[in-house]
Order: sequence, then C-alpha cells, then structure tokens
Amino acid sequence: MTETENPSGNFPPKLEGAFVVMCRICDHQVTHMLHPLTCGNDSSHAPLFPVYREARVMLRCVDCDYTQEVPEMFLCGTEQKRAGPVDTLNGLPPR
Repeated sequence: MTETENPSGNFPPKLEGAFVVMCRICDHQVTHMLHPLTCGNDSSHAPLFPVYREARVMLRCVDCDYTQEVPEMFLCGTEQKRAGPVDTLNGLPPR
C-alpha cells in the first residue's frame, strides 16, 4: 500500500495524516532490510505496532503494553508534531 492509497476513500481530513503515519510504520516494520521498531523494555518482544490514541499515533508493544512516541522520520509532511524539540540523531528531546 502506498501513502496516497486510501482503501475506505472517506477518511476525515484530521485522520488522513494519522493513516499516512500508520502506513509508513507498517511498511517499515515489514521491510526486512530495516531494523524494526522494538520495545523499550525488552527488544526480544514482538515489533511495535501503531495505535491511534489521544488524537495521535503512538507505538505499542503487544507483549507488555509499552508505548512510545513515533520517531520524527515517520511524521514528515503530516499534521502530528511532537510536544517539544527533538534531537534528530536519536529522536529524543535535547538535554
């Protein structure tokens, strides 16, 4: 599925950006040439998957309910933004 495909054809504009981000994450997680996004508690858990929670896309671990924000590289060109500045090398707030 590409970013521009919309299977239902009727997403409200506010959800369209979330749909794009979730598609980008799913594509990343199944691309074997890239390291998957993994749980911050235990990297041997299943790869993280995107969920729409509190009007934003988050990443969730199915094994332990760990959640984290989506890395900035998946948010480019969408409405969802981080709460504050982010270090572009590791995706964490600057010290």
